[in-house]
Amino acid sequence: MRVFSQKKAAVEKEYAQALQKLASQYLKRDWPGVKAEEKGDHRNMYAVWKSFLEGTMQVAQSRINICENYKNQICEPAKTVKMLKEQQLRKCMDQLTRIQAELQETVKDLAKSKKKYLEMEQMAHAVREKSDLEAKSKLSLFQSKIGLQKASVKLKARRSECNSKAIHARNDYLLTLAAANAHQDRYYQTDLVNTMKVRTYILEE
Repeated sequence: MRVFSQKKAAVEKEYAQALQKLASQYLKRDWPGVKAEEKGDHRNMYAVWKSFLEGTMQVAQSRINICENYKNQICEPAKTVKMLKEQQLRKCMDQLTRIQAELQETVKDLAKSKKKYLEMEQMAHAVREKSDLEAKSKLSLFQSKIGLQKASVKLKARRSECNSKAIHARNDYLLTLAAANAHQDRYYQTDLVNTMKVRTYILEE
């Protein structure tokens, strides 16, 4: 509607200017055979024609003034309103982009936490298997009982350490998973909904 009104005003202004120019050209013309004293007589054709042309110029000027007033009073403020809306929309979309970036970072942190947990769990599982095999193995011909006991103590310590790291990594992963789920719920149920409401309000305002 605003664009149509702008184009309509421009067309009307061009028409008024062309009409004014045309009337001005005919006003400057001389009528052959009409005496100077007869030009002021309102009863002859020349006076009527002159009045018509002058009236046409006045109407044309009035149209031009209306178009200028539209531009100054309606079109320019409308541009300002449009710029403000665009600025508000940019802020709204920038905020949404920032929120989405934060959500992506949360997902990345979750992926890292899961990877670390799986690695620690895999390492702990390998150490547990090795420890179980050592416990079942018999005394080696080339290794004393004391040596085996020392190796067993080291292996148990290693097993305990790996289990502790795996448990810690699992707890971190579970906490990160809970935080990521909460962040995602907030994004879809609150942030995104509020952003769309604000965007709709700005566009319909």
